[in-house]
This record gives sequence, structure tokens and C-alpha cells, in this order.
Amino acid sequence: MDYAVECRDIQMRFREGEGWRNVLRGVNLQIRSGELTIIAGPSGCGKTTLLSILGGALAHTGGTLDVFGRRLSSMRPSQMAGFRRRHIGFIFQHYHLVPALTAVENAAMPLIIAGTPAAKACAAARREFERLDIGHIADRLPKRLSGGQQQRVAIARALVHRPELILCDEPTAALDSRAGETVMEILKEIAAQESRAVIVVTHDQRVFSFADRLIELEDGLVIADHNLTRNKGADSAGQRAA
Repeated sequence: MDYAVECRDIQMRFREGEGWRNVLRGVNLQIRSGELTIIAGPSGCGKTTLLSILGGALAHTGGTLDVFGRRLSSMRPSQMAGFRRRHIGFIFQHYHLVPALTAVENAAMPLIIAGTPAAKACAAARREFERLDIGHIADRLPKRLSGGQQQRVAIARALVHRPELILCDEPTAALDSRAGETVMEILKEIAAQESRAVIVVTHDQRVFSFADRLIELEDGLVIADHNLTRNKGADSAGQRAA
């Protein structure tokens, strides 16, 4: 089977004082397209570090990482930047919207940075807004948006260039329960209907039920990998038999 992401013995250490701190100590995992995968674990377990490595924003210090069959460690910085622009979308906890730009201008930025004319980029962003049911806020500034609306703008920005891998860092942490569920429903639909690989790093147990797979990380190691789709299927079969 071809995987969207394959990690083999991924290690990461940082200089700390006169020594080193091992944040990731040999992570092995494979991520499939068409699934929403949640990586969970306590604060400081290495979740965000792993997400940064998967997105090519941070170079690992050991092991191998392939994303869509490309060995990231073999790429030059310019190649990595181009690869990220074409294949990877990021959704952050704190939105990172530019206050002086309208919602649609914020969402269009990945295309504009890649050289797409502004009018064409904004038109593509508006199409994403309609799909996310936020077309009516396209011309508002971020300060006039609720937290849930800002997060949907951030999702549109991550999707506008049609990436195959979507990486989400605590996307529901700043949202109430209903807004968080809406965001997760959108992400799950994107994974299932468009066969994209969606990875969500979180410690928010409220959203675990949306996952196809739940990977538990602790002290820089994968300690459990749950196939929730198979478990749900078994539960449904049991209910039918009963």
C-alpha cells in the first residue's frame, strides 16, 4: 500500500544547556489518504514537534520520513518550500490571520504567494468560503469574526491550493464544543470525500470520536495506534446481530 506519510524511527533532539533533550525517540507510523488521523498525548510529549517535521518545517535528527513518496531530507530548502506550497496545508490553533486583510484576502494568501494573480486567488478563496458556508463574511476583517468563523477562514486558507496533506495543530482548543464539532465535521468530510490525508494534533478528547485512527504519543514514542473505523464497524455489526 502507498502511504501519504511514512515515518521510520523518527528522532528529534534539541540542545538544552550543555546537553541534549530527546523530544522524539523513534516514532514509527504510516498515514493513509482518505482518513482523519488524530495524534494525541499530554503536553510536552512531542506532538507539535512531530507535526512540524511532517510538514517539512523542522528537520528531524534521525530516521527517515517520506511524504507522498518523496524523502524530505533529500530536498534543498527551495525544493522543500515548493513541495509544501503544492502538497501541504496548515491549520493552526490561533488562526494567524492578518488583521489588515479581509477574510477572503487572508484565505487567498497561499495562492498569491505562489504567484497567482490576486483576483484569481480571491475567486478561488470565495469558492472555498461557499463550501464552508462562510460566503457572507468574505469581505469582513478578522476583528469582526467569531472564533469559529476565524477558524473556518483558516481552514479555507489551508485548502485553497488543493493540498493532499492537511496538518492541524490543536484546531479546536480555542473553540466552544459546538464550534469545535463543526470544524471536525468539516475536516472529516474533506478526508473522506476528497481522499486527502488529514492529521490533527490535539489533547481535546471531545473530538476523538471524529477520528478514523487515534495515535497516542507519550515521551516521544507511539504507545498505541487505534483503528477506530474498524472498531466502529465491529460495533455496528454487533448491534445488527443483536
